[in-house]
This record gives sequence, structure tokens and C-alpha cells, in this order.
Amino acid sequence: MTAGRLLLKTRFIVVVLLIMFIAIVLEAQSLRIRFTRLTTTELPTLTAELAVVDESDRPIDGLSARDIRLFIDGVQQDNYSLYPVRQTREGQSIIFLVRCTFDMKGDPFYRAKQVVRQIIERLAPNDKVALVTYNHELTIQHDLTDQKVQINRLLQRTALQEQVLSEQEVLSHILSYWDESTVRGSSLVLISPEMQGGSLTLQQALKVRIADLELKLAGIDVGQTTVNRDYREAIQGLGGKYLTYRDENDIWSLFRLLETETTGLYRLIIRQAHSQDFRSHTLKVVVDMWAMTGEKDIAYIGATAEGINPRYHRPHYGYSGPLRYLIWGTIGALLVAIGLMVAERRWLAVPLKKSWFLSAVVMGGLLGIISAFLVSIMP
Repeated sequence: MTAGRLLLKTRFIVVVLLIMFIAIVLEAQSLRIRFTRLTTTELPTLTAELAVVDESDRPIDGLSARDIRLFIDGVQQDNYSLYPVRQTREGQSIIFLVRCTFDMKGDPFYRAKQVVRQIIERLAPNDKVALVTYNHELTIQHDLTDQKVQINRLLQRTALQEQVLSEQEVLSHILSYWDESTVRGSSLVLISPEMQGGSLTLQQALKVRIADLELKLAGIDVGQTTVNRDYREAIQGLGGKYLTYRDENDIWSLFRLLETETTGLYRLIIRQAHSQDFRSHTLKVVVDMWAMTGEKDIAYIGATAEGINPRYHRPHYGYSGPLRYLIWGTIGALLVAIGLMVAERRWLAVPLKKSWFLSAVVMGGLLGIISAFLVSIMP
């Protein structure tokens, strides 16, 4: 074997090993997508629940609609939403305190109702919520309940009035309404465009009371999209946390404020998915987040109540497209190259021609690509 030929083979092997090393590093950052439910009974709206985890089955939190791409029968979808869903053994109690005054008229009150609805949609089945509205009087619209749909209906029917009560007075009334065993460890979500000032004595008493009951207080500013410093300082003076609400992606920030557990479970709603028919369809979900990527296909029958049909279920994990073919092709070429070098050293009396060697390596890469394609279409 000449020195030039040995150098060529050495360079080839180094390049192949480098490509494999990069592929292995990328593979460690791949995601797994698992469908837990698919509902087709409300077509053309398609609803699904899916869990997103990494290779070690650790949940991936923080996803939003901007991190995914959806395809139905190969056509990319634009009208969809994705939001987290709590799933935990221990239920959580959340008390909504919603300001219903004339200065909330229009966009602030619309956002107030929107944030209540979006939080409720993301809660676990065993979570409980209560609704309290205030203006010139305080009204317990509904006590703590796990029938969360009723809360949205009550808030929709609430009328706006003049305000007399301050937020400090509202919190004081609330903390005296429920007994300690009921509200201990609960979350108080105050939804208002601002927070009226009150006495320093009442503020200190409320702060001590909130800390004693281990309550988590969150002030949601729905009046503007920039930070209201007076509102933030008033909430922080009570030991709470402040959040400016803009859209549903801020729900993640609210979950963090309330120290709420999430498990990588998401609800996906695709509006105007397709017409109501009984043909077989394929939904593909592609997640691209930071350096991680993953995809999954799931086939289903339209307009049925059966949900996921196991006969049409075809999972795909890891990589897709050119990267998967590159990995498989590289593996095939590397195996052929190693095999030829071993055979040449041990059994062949005459060294292989350079053209034969390269042709065999290329054929090995093509076989790897063909294998990747066959695996991708297997049911």
C-alpha cells in the first residue's frame, strides 16, 4: 500500500468519524413527541393532547405555537394554538379576583376574561378555581370548584360598575371569608389594570397574613403592555409578584409565578383543519426549539368519535429529511470502508484499486440511504 493511498484512506476515515461525532451530538438533542389523545368529533376543529420529552423522558416545557410547524396531508397549517396543560396528582386552588369597573371597559376587560379562560383551560382536572368580582361591592361569584366551565360563564355575564373598594380592602375581605384550611397554600390571581393605594398599616397586615397562609399572590396587569411601576411596587409590597399580560404565551410566566408544576403535556387546537369526511388523514407535528428538534406523524380517520385508530398509528421519532439520510448513509459508507480495509489486509493478495474502493464506499452509503427510506415508510 502506497503512502499516498494510505493518507487518502486516513483522511476519508477521519471525515466520516467527524460526521458521525456531529450526528451523535445532535442526536442527544432530539425530542420525542407522544400523542395522548386526538379528538375529531368537532371537525373542522381538530384537538389533540401531546407530550414532548427529550431522549431521557424529561418533560420539555416552555413551548409555544411559534416553536412548532403543523402539516395535515402534507399541507402546512397556520390557524392553530398550543398551550401547556397541568397534569399532577396534587390539585391546586386558584382564586381569581377580577376588577369589574367602568375603567375596564373595552380591551382591558376583554383581556381579563381571556386570561381567566386561558388559565382555566391549562389547569389539571383536579385543580379547583373560585371567582370573585369587585367594583362598588365584592361578590363571590363561585366558591372553589373543579367545574371550571362555570367560571367562564359567570365572568361573561358580569356587568361593569363604579369602583369604591380598593384592592387592599378586597384582599382583606377575601382572607376573612374562607377559613385557613381552605385557602392555605392557594394562589390569588388579581386581575386589574392598576392597584389603588391604601393604608400602610393594612398593607403590612395583609403581607403578614398572606405569608402565614403560604399564599401565592400574582398581580396581572391587563391595562397596558408595558410595566406599571406603581402596580408592581404595590403587589411586591404585599409579598406578591407582578406580570404584564399580553397574550397566551405569557401563561408560562404566570405558571412560574405561581410555582405551578408542568409535565411537558400540551393541548393542540387546529382550527379549520379540513372538511368533515371519513377519509384517512395524516397529521405531522414538527418541533424546533433551540438546538432540539423532533417530529411525529399520526394518521386518523376524519369525523369519527374513535380518536386515534391504532391501525393507522405510525410514530416517527428523532430526525427527518436530509439529516436522517445523511446519518444512515454515513454509517453504510463507514461499514463498507472498514470491511474493505480489513479484507485487503487479511485476505487479498493484491491491493484494491482506488476506483473500486471508492465505488464500494459510495454503494455502501446508497444502501444506508435506501435503508433509512424503507424504515421511514414502515407501518
